[in-house]
Amino acid sequence: MKPIAMLLASLVMSLATVGEMVSAGAAPPPTRAGGGSIDVSAAVAGRWANPPGLWVNPCSNPYSDFRSNRFANDAGPSRGASRTRSDGVTERLWEVSCVDPLTGRTDPTTITDFWVAEPDPTVVVRDVFEHIVDYLDPPTVTWPNMSEEHGWLFVKVPMDYRISNLQPVSVTATVSNALGSASATVTATPGLVTFSSGEGGGDQCTADQAREPYVPRSYGDCSYTYQNSSAIAPNGYSFGSTTTMQWGISSSPADPAIPVSLDSFVDQLLPVSEVQALVTCVGAGC
Repeated sequence: MKPIAMLLASLVMSLATVGEMVSAGAAPPPTRAGGGSIDVSAAVAGRWANPPGLWVNPCSNPYSDFRSNRFANDAGPSRGASRTRSDGVTERLWEVSCVDPLTGRTDPTTITDFWVAEPDPTVVVRDVFEHIVDYLDPPTVTWPNMSEEHGWLFVKVPMDYRISNLQPVSVTATVSNALGSASATVTATPGLVTFSSGEGGGDQCTADQAREPYVPRSYGDCSYTYQNSSAIAPNGYSFGSTTTMQWGISSSPADPAIPVSLDSFVDQLLPVSEVQALVTCVGAGC
C-alpha cells in the first residue's frame, strides 16, 4: 500500500466586509463609488440657498416695482453690510423694496432685509470633505492562491492577497445663489495597504503592489505567511484578520485643516489549514 496523504484543516465562512459576512467564493458586495467623480452639490448646497421670500414680490400700486438687486449699505468693493455665522459662512445683507415707477420713491414700509450666504470655496471644500467618507469603500480583498476547492489558506506558505477596488475617488460640489457661485473638490487616492493576520503578525504593501498580477511560481510584495493553523484561533476555526486601506487626501482649494489621509478597512474570517502526511503502512509488503 502506498503512503496516503491526508489534508487536515478547518473550513468556515471567509471573506467578510465591514458589518457583513459572505461565504468563501461569493461575489464581493457592490461598491458605492468604484472610483471616478461624484457630485455632491445637492447635499452641500443647503446653507447657501437664497432665503425664503427673497424673490417674492409684495408690491402693489403705486409702489409696483420690486427692487432686489442691491446690497444694503453698499459701499463699493465691500458689497454692503456683512456678518460671519458660527459655521464660518459669511453673509451679505440684501435689501428688497417696493418703488413707485413714476417717481422712483421707495415705500419705507416694504423695505425687507435678507441675509444671504456668500459662496466661498474655502468653506465649500470642508463640506465636500465631510461627504467623501461615504464613498470610500472597504478594500475588496482576494487571495489568488487560496484553495479553490475548500476556501482556506495554507500554513507555512506565502499567501498572496490582492485589492481589486483601488481607483481614486473625487467628490465635487458647486453651490450658487444670488451672490454668485463657488466650487470645490476633494480627492482620495489609494496608498498604503496594511494586513493584520489575526495570529499576531502582519504585512504592508502599496496600492500599486496590491494590484500587481499574481504569479503562481513566486509570491508578491503583498503576501503573508501564517505560522499556525486556525485551529488555535479563539473560535477554533478561523483567524479574524483586518485589511486597512490608507487613502491620501488632497483638495482644491487646498485646506490645511483637512486630514491628509483617511482609512477604510474590512474584517475577514480566514481559515488556515496545514497539510500533514499520515503514513499508514511501512516496510515490505506495503
